[in-house]
Amino acid sequence: MSEWQGGVAKLRPLMMGHLERLEYWSIFSVIGGLTAPLLIQNRQVLMFGIVSAGWATVNIAIALIGKKAPPPKSVAHFVRLLAANQVANYFYILMGIGLGMFGENLDWRGSGFAVALQGFALMVLDGKLLKQSRELLEP
Repeated sequence: MSEWQGGVAKLRPLMMGHLERLEYWSIFSVIGGLTAPLLIQNRQVLMFGIVSAGWATVNIAIALIGKKAPPPKSVAHFVRLLAANQVANYFYILMGIGLGMFGENLDWRGSGFAVALQGFALMVLDGKLLKQSRELLEP
């Protein structure tokens, strides 16, 4: 693993804080996703819970791997990557809302709303890291 030196060293505490927040959100999502269908027993809530828990499990893995990842090439490169990732987050939200509102059955609708919620959470979490990282580029 490469050392965090130079300009990217300032990114490390921001990234670790971000990954920790992602873990907390994801743990909450797994618990909520698995609990909701027990409390509200219908097909749409079941699919919402399964997709939420599954998505969150992947995010936990990403956070754990991210904590061990080598540093980015530069702060500017990292900011561009985060900005591109935000576009994906917006896509998740729009796609999820579309499926949630217009899906042909309860499975699609429950799954869609879960995708929208997870996309929104990622948009907020990634947006905070993007703002913090952009501030490192300012003179």
